[in-house]
Amino acid sequence: MISQTRENTNSIETHFAYAEQMASEHNARLTPIRKHIYRCLLEAEAPLGAYELLDMLDGVGSSKPPTVYRGLDWLIEVGLAKKIESVSKYIAKTESEETQQVALLLCDKCGHAEPFDAGPAILSLGAAAKSKGFESHQTVIEIIGRCAEHNAE
Repeated sequence: MISQTRENTNSIETHFAYAEQMASEHNARLTPIRKHIYRCLLEAEAPLGAYELLDMLDGVGSSKPPTVYRGLDWLIEVGLAKKIESVSKYIAKTESEETQQVALLLCDKCGHAEPFDAGPAILSLGAAAKSKGFESHQTVIEIIGRCAEHNAE
């Protein structure tokens, strides 16, 4: 399992206010199911898979996979969640990460996942793709290896 670190400097209400702002900017609503999924991602100790989120619905919305996938797709679209492509799990994105081009460090020993700002690398990759005539719509950087704690082993 992958664990993630989150700074607890902002309260859940601050995150929800940010989520409401993002929904408004996209002319959409933060529905109860979207809010619940976002809360689950924010409170999770580790990235969550869709079926883990399905088990956490607690009667909020339909308990069917399409409900969770639609909620996750919307959260990603408005910038409130990020999919870890290599393991098909999701993490919440917060206001502090809004301006960052986030990449992930993934420990294959303990599962620790740590987002970091990889803006220059992502911009460079985008420019290289564009120079080849390729128009990218998403860049995913996941660096898999060992975290500092397990690097010495």
